[in-house]
Amino acid sequence: MNSDTDRQPLSEIESRLKDYIDVFVCCSSYEDRCLSIPMEINQGWLNQAIIFENSKILAVKENTNRLVEHFGTCSKQVSVDIGNPVTSIRAMYDVLETIIGTKRNVRVVVDITTFTHEQLLILLGLLRNMGCNGVTCLYSGAESYMNDEDNKWLSKGIVEIRSVIGFSGELKVQSGIKLVIMIGFESERAQRLIEAYDPDFLSIGIGRRSDSIEDWHHSRNKRFFEKLTNQYPNAETFEFSCNDPFFTAKAVKKQCEDLSLSPVVAPMNTKISTVGAALAAFEDFRIQLCYAQAALYNQSSYSSPGKYFRTFSLNFLQDSG
Repeated sequence: MNSDTDRQPLSEIESRLKDYIDVFVCCSSYEDRCLSIPMEINQGWLNQAIIFENSKILAVKENTNRLVEHFGTCSKQVSVDIGNPVTSIRAMYDVLETIIGTKRNVRVVVDITTFTHEQLLILLGLLRNMGCNGVTCLYSGAESYMNDEDNKWLSKGIVEIRSVIGFSGELKVQSGIKLVIMIGFESERAQRLIEAYDPDFLSIGIGRRSDSIEDWHHSRNKRFFEKLTNQYPNAETFEFSCNDPFFTAKAVKKQCEDLSLSPVVAPMNTKISTVGAALAAFEDFRIQLCYAQAALYNQSSYSSPGKYFRTFSLNFLQDSG
């Protein structure tokens, strides 16, 4: 596995990828950020583009159409359901099995930017189980979040809190639960997670300032972090990386190293750090990854696209051996 997560201009994506892409995977979203990376990749560079679309969110349709038009006959549109992970994993598995199957020398490139945390984790689990030995991840951060001054929120309410399929961990009745939260911008969801699990031990993580996608992200993150740590003064605290999944994997594993406790990890920061949580769970099967599904997203002013991207590579064939 290797990382090249220094940010680069979006216009340099093809020069950084260098080689032909067998399968490109992305997710359509109500965020225009879902277009940032795909629109820089010419269809002549790939064999197949898989476009996952959260079909229950009507606002994504316009961006789905733009992606399908961009990739033309190379595109394969696949519906997933943000509220039904069982349906989503079946749809993901079916298309990946059809296109990749048991092939090993397939170059897969995944734009992880606008998948939900849960769907990204499920996708990574499927690719790992297939033994893919060449998965390149691309991520484009937001230039800003909560763009409307009168609507300073990203999501509201919680529909359900659940463990992620494929990451159920090994929770033991006789063990205490340690909840590890990787805080992002959504303090309400973090608060509800803590209330739902009522953990014996709580650990709250914040992304390192030096690894923030943008400098102002850390300042806002820190406010949410301090709000939670003031409310739970006995909680442990730690730092992870927002843009280095391998550093984050080590940080998460360290938080879960007490074998007398059942670890539950909630990745709620960047998608890159969510990949880090997945890598930790791949190495320590005791770790359960959980997800809090929001009831409502601020679709009209969630984010504005950034101008840069980051990339890193995963070798699941080597990892799963």
